[in-house]
Amino acid sequence: MNDWTNANATFKWYVNSVLASTNTQVHSSTFTITNANASTVVDLVVSDYSGGSTGGGGSGGGTSYISWVAAPYTGFIMRSLPDTATGAFIASMGNTMQLTITNQGSGEQISGSNLWYYGSITAAPLAPNLVGLSGWIHSSGISSGTNPN
Repeated sequence: MNDWTNANATFKWYVNSVLASTNTQVHSSTFTITNANASTVVDLVVSDYSGGSTGGGGSGGGTSYISWVAAPYTGFIMRSLPDTATGAFIASMGNTMQLTITNQGSGEQISGSNLWYYGSITAAPLAPNLVGLSGWIHSSGISSGTNPN
């Protein structure tokens, strides 16, 4: 089981493609915007996830997760939570993308597996605006990469 209590990340808030706020290595982030209208675009990029731990046995506690690089299958969806019903859409994966996986956890069961990976898009040649986005992707959406954990 994962322990998210001590997890931190960097949150970057953009308004109309202009960086408006950065919160570095915090547990959560909020951003208030006023005077917005229908054409205002607000984006949130979450990156540099750290501090979560996987469950360990006995008095030894948990261990750090070892990051690894993976390639997704085209059409799989990165979500805000490891669940297709409650996890908001973040990005649609393409086979030219590269992900850096920084954690894993249990979520909705798909095709007999409830294993989900949390990571960031680190390369997206056909959609460079997606680089830096982070979220959950089901393990069946990973086409290549070796999980060292």
